Amino acid sequence: MRNYSNERVSTGIEGLDEVMLGGYIRQNAYLVTGQAGTGKTTLCLHFLEEGSRNGEPTLFVSFGEKAEQIMKNAKKLGMKLENVEFLDLSPSPDFFARAEMYDVFSPAEVEREPVVKSIVSKAEELAPKRVVVDSMTQLRYLSSDIFLFRKQVLSFIRFLTEGGATVLFTAEASGDAPDDDLRFLADGIIELSMDEIGSSVEVSKSRG
Repeated sequence: MRNYSNERVSTGIEGLDEVMLGGYIRQNAYLVTGQAGTGKTTLCLHFLEEGSRNGEPTLFVSFGEKAEQIMKNAKKLGMKLENVEFLDLSPSPDFFARAEMYDVFSPAEVEREPVVKSIVSKAEELAPKRVVVDSMTQLRYLSSDIFLFRKQVLSFIRFLTEGGATVLFTAEASGDAPDDDLRFLADGIIELSMDEIGSSVEVSKSRG
């Protein structure tokens, strides 16, 4: 059952903890958004590293980058992710070999069911306290319409938070795929940006 107290969990980044008045609210879900290269995945990995250090079960669900590459990049930054569980849902090498299935069913119908089953199975097995989904934008392409996508995301978030997890999920907004719906569903929004002056972070929403 979801916890509606204001108990905080560390973001894993001292300065961000200060901005967030002590960290993320436990069992809330936060959208981490920004253009490519602004540090969304790195921010999320700090969150998982902190949980792992505290002995909490942690889960990284990747829809894009391979788990091996994520861990390799994290190691270069000095992160220790040995105890972080990865669920790699990035496209497999045999993706194109299964293309004939799409002659009868849409790609969304073919791909959605095994993805959902994999996430549910891993979450039930691990009972994670911290979860990162990178990126939620990819789930949009597994839904046949926007209403179904919103319903699936809301159900997905509730499944994780009511199971005891604090959740971060990333998104990259664009003209073709705006993240307005994800902003509405999130308990908090952390926006990362980068320009010629440097990088910045803005917390534009924080329930509680």
